[in-house]
Amino acid sequence: RGINFSLGVTIPFNGHFYEWVSNSNVAWTSARTSAAGKTLFGLQGYLVTVTSAEENAFCFSKLSGQGWMGASDETVEGTWRWVTGPEGFENSGAGRLFWSGDSSGSAQGGYYANWSSGEPNNASNEDYAHFLVTGMWNDYADTTSVSGYVVEYGGMPGDPVLQISSTKTV
Repeated sequence: RGINFSLGVTIPFNGHFYEWVSNSNVAWTSARTSAAGKTLFGLQGYLVTVTSAEENAFCFSKLSGQGWMGASDETVEGTWRWVTGPEGFENSGAGRLFWSGDSSGSAQGGYYANWSSGEPNNASNEDYAHFLVTGMWNDYADTTSVSGYVVEYGGMPGDPVLQISSTKTV
């Protein structure tokens, strides 16, 4: 008889793990630091980098309110980059450019973006991206007006190769 053992839940399109962390009154900079301090099965945590509609839908299904993600235009206004996770190491550590401009801007390099209508708009020095309760994205200041953040695990340099399932014959 064969028994299948499986540890944790992965999603088939990238094999990464995701965790919603409920934390009202957490600023983006604090969420980034907290996410980077987390590990799961030896994998390094980071604020989620959403690179596809499929990944966005999966993350949205985990939300319990508005949540931070790892995108920022703090360095250059209107130049949105993934600044956490493996994408944060790209471009000599500047991060992966995925959007240029305000709400009338455009996705860069064929990369995915899911801004809500009229966003990003830098209404009040808004340099950090977060999920709205609709799954669309908004830019915000480093404020404590969100409900938490999404941590992604997987793809970082030095992460172990996991064997999370196995079939044994008894």
